[in-house]
Amino acid sequence: MSAYHLITEKVVGAADGTHWAQDHIFLPEDKQKKLKYGDLLTSLSLKAKQERIEVTSFGKEIISRFHEIYYSSSEEDLLKRLKLAAQKLLTEFSEQVVLEIAAAVVIKKEDQLVGYFVLFGQGKIMILREGQLVAILQKSSEEIKTASGFLKDNDLLVLGTSQFFETVSKEDLQSTLTGGQLTEIVDSLAALVHAQEENSQTAAVIFKVELKKSLLEEKKIEEKPELEVSPPKQEKPRKNFLKPLFLLIKNLPSLIQKFIRDFKKQPSVFLKNQERQKRAKRTTLTVAFVLIVLLIMSVILGSRKKLVLQESEDLKQIISEAEYKYDQAVSLNEINPLRSRSLLNEANEMLSQTETKSKKEAEIVEELLRKVKEKLEEVAREYKLESAEVFLDLGLVKEGFKGTDWGAEEGVLQVLDKEKNTVLEVEVETKAAKVSAGGEKLSQSLKIGFSQARIFILKADKLIVLDAAKGEVIDEREAEEWGEIVDLVAFSGNAYLLDVGKGKILKYLKSDTGLTSAQDYLKAESLNFQGGMSMAIDGSVWVLFSDGTIVKFTRGIKDAFSASGLDKDFEEPAIIYTDSELNNLYILDRKNTRIVLINKETGEYQAQYFWPGLAGALDLFASEKEGKILLLTGERIYQIPLRD
Repeated sequence: MSAYHLITEKVVGAADGTHWAQDHIFLPEDKQKKLKYGDLLTSLSLKAKQERIEVTSFGKEIISRFHEIYYSSSEEDLLKRLKLAAQKLLTEFSEQVVLEIAAAVVIKKEDQLVGYFVLFGQGKIMILREGQLVAILQKSSEEIKTASGFLKDNDLLVLGTSQFFETVSKEDLQSTLTGGQLTEIVDSLAALVHAQEENSQTAAVIFKVELKKSLLEEKKIEEKPELEVSPPKQEKPRKNFLKPLFLLIKNLPSLIQKFIRDFKKQPSVFLKNQERQKRAKRTTLTVAFVLIVLLIMSVILGSRKKLVLQESEDLKQIISEAEYKYDQAVSLNEINPLRSRSLLNEANEMLSQTETKSKKEAEIVEELLRKVKEKLEEVAREYKLESAEVFLDLGLVKEGFKGTDWGAEEGVLQVLDKEKNTVLEVEVETKAAKVSAGGEKLSQSLKIGFSQARIFILKADKLIVLDAAKGEVIDEREAEEWGEIVDLVAFSGNAYLLDVGKGKILKYLKSDTGLTSAQDYLKAESLNFQGGMSMAIDGSVWVLFSDGTIVKFTRGIKDAFSASGLDKDFEEPAIIYTDSELNNLYILDRKNTRIVLINKETGEYQAQYFWPGLAGALDLFASEKEGKILLLTGERIYQIPLRD
């Protein structure tokens, strides 16, 4: 039996002809399915883009499809699995409807109850914990947002569409959620919803977490993930230990004056000899000054000691907080690597700015900082290389050869030297190289592509096709009202041209004699490709823009994709590369001298490789099978090993 229980309720508006909303709650009875994939809870709304759509049946199909994708996906990471299900839903149905999705998966992992959350649209996912109502995710119309964290006993969560939160204010929601049993809460919320004329896109799932005794008695984990709701930290006012000293110094002149004045007024009762009387007064005055100096020194020393103690306490607090962030980051590494990296960066910054006077304390800070930096490198997957190994010196294959561009397929590179009108063929596995084409026919070449034993050469006014085995021209295609062509990619025997001037992707299909005439790959007449830099194809077409934006097209239609988790934006993105065998996109960012890996399915950051030589890289190729990245720098090809 599981060690937790979810009490669930729904609030749903009434559908009309073009709008529909619904909730889906699936709590698997199959123990293995529940343990592996968890409970799925979803609120969803849609607006039909076409009048002929029957929204109720269409909506049910969407929910069924979402359920099917999530529970049948091969993705092991549950947050990625949930995000992938949402992405596929948007891809498949975005032409027919406008969708809003708020979804959660609840699952027990290592004696903790974990929540995974996905949001797309203007809705929200909120949590009431210990009397505080806060948003986990909210308003995500441009991209899919995700979050995860540990859940606690008596947590109340709300997954809702935008219309639900427009109808029910945060204040009303908080007062209602704290007002009784869940059935009573839902009755109150339903009354608010159905009192509105427009409620056809209103849906919300409200569920309460109940942890059973067996889970509550497990050893507590000290981490506080991002779902931890706590009141704002109140900093204790720091005591000013120098204040007594300042007051003493400030009042010292008046004290001395008062002392001298009182001293002069002393009666001469015991000393009749005037000289002895004067000496006694001088002695007493000297003793008084000595006592005042001793008093001042004692105040200074006391204040200094208290300051040292306070600094020690402050340092202990910094170390304690940094250790807390480090431990929390370690526990979150698997379920939320982005949050883990953020926590490690915070700990790193805290410790790097800490100054210590004690050698022992300095050693403690240094050791903790070392651990944080090591873990940060592991979590961030940032690999910095001082040098890269030469894979092949092209000048040794053909004297004076300088590669300017290459095309690749199935571990074979065709490298173009547009000045020498020569193409070299290089096998990645064996490094075997030979001249595959050359001569006047290659003059004024700009770009090269390679697929299915055919070499494609782009010139300013034509596209030519060569037999890779013979090096002979088998077809030529004159420019057909081209605009500004910035890239050529060959895939599956076809040639694709990225035309940023006309806002098109031109597709030349393979034929027995060469290529057919150009066709528009995009379903739209034209798009804004200004700033387009590079293109890659793996079945879908990926376009990289100068601002770092990556746009994905599938079957000629813009597909849902958004990169996430980058520690800093691209500054000079130059090349994007992938193929049908790769799991990731590889982006060359010249100014930051790095190659960034992004997962093609989820858009999540995977790793980055830094090398100063990347500033001069002209093209890149990656093979996850061979475990390497190859870089063209003109005379040489360098290689960077891929890390696990």
